[in-house]
Amino acid sequence: MRVLIAVVGLMWCLPASAGEPSKDRAQVSNFSLMTAKGEQFKFEQAKGKVVVLSFWASWCKPCIQELGFLQKLSKKLDGQFTVLAISTDDSNTIAAVRKIVRQKKLKMPVLLDQQGSVMSEYNPRGDLPYSVYVDKQGRIASTHQGFVSGDESKIESLIKTLIAEPATAKK
Repeated sequence: MRVLIAVVGLMWCLPASAGEPSKDRAQVSNFSLMTAKGEQFKFEQAKGKVVVLSFWASWCKPCIQELGFLQKLSKKLDGQFTVLAISTDDSNTIAAVRKIVRQKKLKMPVLLDQQGSVMSEYNPRGDLPYSVYVDKQGRIASTHQGFVSGDESKIESLIKTLIAEPATAKK
């Protein structure tokens, strides 16, 4: 009986997977972070496209798997969406971040959130991996925690739905 209660409790805590976009969407702030290359990046540079804010860390294997998947999906969909890989590593592990970027040949902007300002705004629990799906108008359409087998088709479907939406809001 205890096992059953524990299993039900764990299932209750599991996150909802990326599914249909939300109808009520909050605007993403125009945050600014340094890239792993040492350049300044402002969110407004990505506006007008579907954007995935992918929070990750160098020690998180599912995070790195998700980044690889998102890069392949972006290529498959001819770059119709942008991935912003937001590293939550602190200054002591930035070398590990840069190593992963080189090893995995990541083409997406890799942003450094060393103080956790963007993480605390969009992922206050600090779950990793954690993705925020942003529509063409810069509004949060959906979020997703974790990355396990089977998530790929749900994520692809969500991104395709967001790409198909009009670029301007209906009035």
